[in-house]
Amino acid sequence: MEVGGILGISIMVIFTALGTLHGTLRSFFAFIGIYVAFLFTKGMLPPVGTASSTMYVMAFVGIFAAVTVGGFLLYGATRLEPIEALEGVLGFILGMMTGWGFAKFVFSYFVAFSPQSQIAQQATMYGSIAWNIFTVAPYYDIMNIPLLQNLRKPKI
Repeated sequence: MEVGGILGISIMVIFTALGTLHGTLRSFFAFIGIYVAFLFTKGMLPPVGTASSTMYVMAFVGIFAAVTVGGFLLYGATRLEPIEALEGVLGFILGMMTGWGFAKFVFSYFVAFSPQSQIAQQATMYGSIAWNIFTVAPYYDIMNIPLLQNLRKPKI
């Protein structure tokens, strides 16, 4: 297994374990933080934007942290409690998706700002584990589920 694959899987395992420990709602807020950070920083990458690598990392981490901490504060203020039986399972799933998004961020950093590095080459090499993590974003897959598409575009 290559270095990029080990890095991506390690990040996903760490976030999955944290998601299982934190539970559904905190994992959900962390996932929303990753998603919002991607939405705001995707225009900063070199082919489109002119941001430096430090600015890109600081913006991504800052937005991720702000949304996640805001969600944790909202959770603490409201004391929402989901179904106990599903707490760990949904936290596991959302933690894995958050880890996937964070691994994708790490690979996008290497591809955009250090294209000659071994990790960047593995992330762009078709068929490698790093390439699969880098090119497939879990929230895109979720949004393309036929049931959700039917809900977004109802037939009248």
